[in-house]
Amino acid sequence: MSRSDIDIPALVEAVKNLPKVDAIDVNDHDYGPYFGNNFYLLFLILLFPEKYGYDRYCIREAKKRWGEKWNNFTVDNKDLFVNLKSALADFEIYKELTILRIEDRVMFESIVRDFGPLGMCAIEVPIVKKMNVILREVFDKMRVAGMDPEYFCTPGTY
Repeated sequence: MSRSDIDIPALVEAVKNLPKVDAIDVNDHDYGPYFGNNFYLLFLILLFPEKYGYDRYCIREAKKRWGEKWNNFTVDNKDLFVNLKSALADFEIYKELTILRIEDRVMFESIVRDFGPLGMCAIEVPIVKKMNVILREVFDKMRVAGMDPEYFCTPGTY
């Protein structure tokens, strides 16, 4: 994604609706998605097919590896995926903002000036915390369903 791909007015509105914190508990500060990027990306592609294309490698690989278990899992956990989609949508807004920081520092500063001394951490911490709680639940439910979610995880992250 580049600056030309970012809809600035939409981003400004979306940022207003993100959860923010005024203080950070050191135990709450997770950097990035649990289990590494591949696990999170599997569900990002599954839940945002219009943006990322449904037939990406990781979706094909999940179907090939787990077959009917995967299909049943995605159907049986629709409520969980609704929550995950919401969390991933917030994380995508956060990512757009980080891209904007690199590509248009003045615009970025005008958007985040109300975040206070925590800066981007004021939104990063609650967004990543929410997302990671749900990713952990998905990971655990995949195991219960007889799948090995570690296949899509960065080694050493589970």
